[in-house]
Amino acid sequence: MARPPPPERVSPFTAKAHPTATKARWIAPYLRTHLDRIEAALGTELLRTNNGNLFAPLGFGEFGVAFATEDGRAVKLTTDDAEPVVGTVVQGWQQGPPGPLRDAARASVVLIDRIVRLPGKAQHQGHTVPVFGIVREGITPVEGMSGLDAAAKRALDAANANYDGWEHWFKAKTPAKRLAVAYAVWDGWEILDTEPEVKDFALVQRNLWNLGIPLMDTYAKNFGWRQTTGTSQLVLFDLGGSEALSAKDFIDPIDGDSFESYFPWKETLKAIEAP
Repeated sequence: MARPPPPERVSPFTAKAHPTATKARWIAPYLRTHLDRIEAALGTELLRTNNGNLFAPLGFGEFGVAFATEDGRAVKLTTDDAEPVVGTVVQGWQQGPPGPLRDAARASVVLIDRIVRLPGKAQHQGHTVPVFGIVREGITPVEGMSGLDAAAKRALDAANANYDGWEHWFKAKTPAKRLAVAYAVWDGWEILDTEPEVKDFALVQRNLWNLGIPLMDTYAKNFGWRQTTGTSQLVLFDLGGSEALSAKDFIDPIDGDSFESYFPWKETLKAIEAP
């Protein structure tokens, strides 16, 4: 696979005026109030220009904003309390005992160093909500990049198809319809399995699914390049948009694999929130 070009230089971020404010409106006032305490909790500093301004975000959505750090990593600040829970599960696999799941989680998902609940709260969508920080490796997003080879394009197409399947799953109103969509997604994993660039990612998807966690945001803009000497690897860097399933949604096993009836979602979140 051809090595992708380096990311373009970004413009300085100022809390007073930035395009982020049109989407994640909570981030600017939150940073103005808590920046020093945020960096202390994260154990790293956000990347600054020579005049002390923060660099522009690496990316942002309705719930989260990602920044580069001074030590070459990245940090996502998010009000989505699902993402730190899923991140904790994946981080546990990445740092767990040797085996196929550990290898797959490290190969196909951005490496997660730390997940913390951050000081203070943010005003988001009319509510006062907690903010979480996810410190991870730095990668180069693939969105908008030219020169993707055929294998990378096929892999991203397969991931996008998987994402579309989850969208249909959420729109399904009955367990029977959801089960029908689940079969389609299950077949989609077979497609993923044929694409070397995302074969490991398919294994991670299946294991999250078996825990009752649908990983939703698996489309191209949430994949990036992990660059090592002479090689580049596609990895998923956004774990947002997930929900826990309940036992009533799936009664029958799929392909002989039974689903867990319960995932300790609230307990996991509580452990993250503990000071």
